[in-house]
Amino acid sequence: MLNTLTYQPIPLQTLLTQLTQTRLMGPGQPLIYQNATLTLQEAVSPNRLIPAQRYVLASDFQMIERLYSTFLQQHALDIFALAGGLWFWPESPANPRESTAEKIAEAIPLTPPIIEESTTPTGDKIWLISDGMHRIYTARKLGIPINIILVQNVPPQYPYYAYPLANGWNEVIELTEIPKGFHKKTYRETNYKDLFRNYNEIFPGIQKRRTSSHPLS
Repeated sequence: MLNTLTYQPIPLQTLLTQLTQTRLMGPGQPLIYQNATLTLQEAVSPNRLIPAQRYVLASDFQMIERLYSTFLQQHALDIFALAGGLWFWPESPANPRESTAEKIAEAIPLTPPIIEESTTPTGDKIWLISDGMHRIYTARKLGIPINIILVQNVPPQYPYYAYPLANGWNEVIELTEIPKGFHKKTYRETNYKDLFRNYNEIFPGIQKRRTSSHPLS
């Protein structure tokens, strides 16, 4: 269990409105979700959600397990059933924060995973994981459903920057660290970074930046 956690909720409509300001990293940084449909989908089976990423880091999903247990014990709050988002931060009795502004400046964002409805080459609609891979993996490992933010009607000229895994969760492995040369995803094209969804601009810290594994990087 972690130290005592303090949190501030983000109402669902505020969260959805903020997510419509998500920009791409490419030229012009277009607002990719400006005209999309964003909805909260509750109690979704993790098996329905399709990964593009071939790995999870043990340290990350173990931390999420601890967050899950801590929020349940301290606040009776299920972080896999969020009907909105939240900012949270640890409170240390030896070093209490003096002001709300100071707390918020150090807060960590937590939202339901962001899932994009994507069309496969055969015309099938799938729910592709855009953000929240480790949260979904942890829920799947624990055998519980998870709330998600589903994004539909994403402009077709801006597909997710990596392809879904052909064999889904069967291709996902647990790692303690990412080996050099490990291909984390199958990227769409040489300028795949232009299609990267910049959630960090809206919720600083929500995306971890890792060393690129693209063969042309």
